[in-house]
Amino acid sequence: MAYISNCSIIDGQLTYFYEIASLMHKVNGYCFVDFDLSAPFVKIDMHPDKDKYLDGVFFTMKRFLSGSLSSTILLYNKNMSLLNQSSKS
Repeated sequence: MAYISNCSIIDGQLTYFYEIASLMHKVNGYCFVDFDLSAPFVKIDMHPDKDKYLDGVFFTMKRFLSGSLSSTILLYNKNMSLLNQSSKS
């Protein structure tokens, strides 16, 4: 399982999270990306390509609403759902 930030807090350099996701999926791993620093400024696409998809993304609404008490949002691929897994058995 990989949990990575999509950009650096120091210089804003974006990470190659789609490539990391592709590598993780080749070994049956999962890739979660934290968009907390950049969510209001970048396009978040969980499925840009068949092999380079993200299993989950996180971000907080405080970047949008300027509120320190805002909730964290978790979006995840429907294949990660326990309900989806149990229905296949």
